[in-house]
Amino acid sequence: MSEREKKLLLLEKTVYDAGKDTTRVKLMVCLLVVIGLVILVLHGVASKASMGECSITCPMAKKVKLLP
Repeated sequence: MSEREKKLLLLEKTVYDAGKDTTRVKLMVCLLVVIGLVILVLHGVASKASMGECSITCPMAKKVKLLP
């Protein structure tokens, strides 16, 4: 095996390993985004159930009191 072939083999292995790491990072980011969205939806559903309206459309609904 020549020096050139060894360098090519090392480069291919490095690129392959970098691709695996990138894929793992993308998967973790996607999972975090999905978990965050689930938490936001559940928070909105809980707020809607307790307030009678959606906290996403009116985030200040809990802090604002209406005058009679």
